[in-house]
Order: sequence, then structure tokens, then C-alpha cells
Amino acid sequence: MVGNKDRNVLLELVIQETACQLDVDNWNNLLTNCTRPRLALRKENDVNIKMTLHLYGGGRSRAVMPKWYMAEKQIDYHLINLDMRGRQHKQPDYLKINPFGKLPSLVDDSTGISLFESGAILLYLAEHYGRESANPKDRALIVQWIAFANATLSPAIFVQAVHERDFDGIMDVLNKFYEDKNYLVGESWTAADCAVCAYLAYVPIFAKGADLNRWPQVKRQTEETLNNAHYKAIMS
Repeated sequence: MVGNKDRNVLLELVIQETACQLDVDNWNNLLTNCTRPRLALRKENDVNIKMTLHLYGGGRSRAVMPKWYMAEKQIDYHLINLDMRGRQHKQPDYLKINPFGKLPSLVDDSTGISLFESGAILLYLAEHYGRESANPKDRALIVQWIAFANATLSPAIFVQAVHERDFDGIMDVLNKFYEDKNYLVGESWTAADCAVCAYLAYVPIFAKGADLNRWPQVKRQTEETLNNAHYKAIMS
């Protein structure tokens, strides 16, 4: 067992290391069972590290995408989960951040910017923290795939009429694309892959009639996402 002083230190470290929004009822259990080696190596005065990124999310929101991206890129942030049933996302303090009262939103204290829309958040993170947009070509391609994920792929998965009309054709094109490469932009995982693969992971859940065996490359990407350690931790 740890004392109150040590408990407070560990609590701050856990928040910084995992970017978790901790439920008060779970604090004792989490701190008692926390065995991550990195925590054991941190000193008490290290808790002075201050988070500059604040992500506002909630159940059934697109906060999954920036959460996954920041986990993959090892970007520290503070997660604020809003209770949508309790309409916390419609309260005056939050409406100052996103006047539409939607989730997710991102606040960066280091630049003073507030952003809403998952695509805009991903692009900002890619440029300012992921260092992915090194040239105009890469930036344009990342923007293209993020826009495709939110405007084309998402409706084809979640909206029945669009699904019936467009889904098979979209899968045909994506499958052909993935025959030649593993990543959408360049030779490594980027915000573009985060956006597209995050939606593909919903196909087995929300498009249950779709047989991904028809599109083996898309199926491979989907399975890799579902088995990704960071993605699994976020979705759990």
C-alpha cells in the first residue's frame, strides 16, 4: 500500500503516462495495481511536467481517432471525457471551445488554439506534433485521405442508403490500392492511415452484411487495426 503523498504523485504520473480520464471510484484499484516500469523510474519532482494538449471526448464520438493517433505517436495529452447523457457538451464552458456542442475538440495551451472536427484535429496533430507534413505533396495527400474518411467512407459504413449504393465500389478501390502498398501516404503510418483504418475497424460491427473476404487487402488492414495494441486499449 502507498501513502497519501505517494498516491497523489502516482496519480499524476498515471494521468501523464496513459492520458486517461480516471474515475474517482477506480483510483485506489488502479494505483494499487499499477506496475508499469516507467512509473517506478520517475521521480517525484517529475510531476511538474504540464500537459499542453487537452482532448475533449465522450462515448460514441470520433475522439477515437485523435486518441489513437496520439497513442501511436507517443504524444502526451490530457483527456476530458464529457458525459453526453448529462449534456456536459452543451454547457456554457464547453460551448466556448466548440459552439456547436459536438465532440471531439482539442485545446493546445502552447499555441492558444481550439479546434473541433476530428479531421482538423488529426491534421493539426500531424503537422505540429507528428511532423508528417514535411512537404506540400504529403500534406495534400494526408488532407485528401482524412477528408475521404469522414466524407465518403464514414457514410458508406453508417448510412444505410449510402452503404447500399457506394460501399462495394469503395472497398474495390481501397483493396486495389492496398495491393501495392501498406500505407496511404509515404512509407510509414500517418494521420491518413489513422483516419481511414479507424473507420474500417467499424465495418465488422456496423456493416455486418459485408463479407470482407471479397476484399482481402482491406480485411488485412482491418484485422491489423483491430489487433493494434494502442487501438485495443483505447476501444476497451
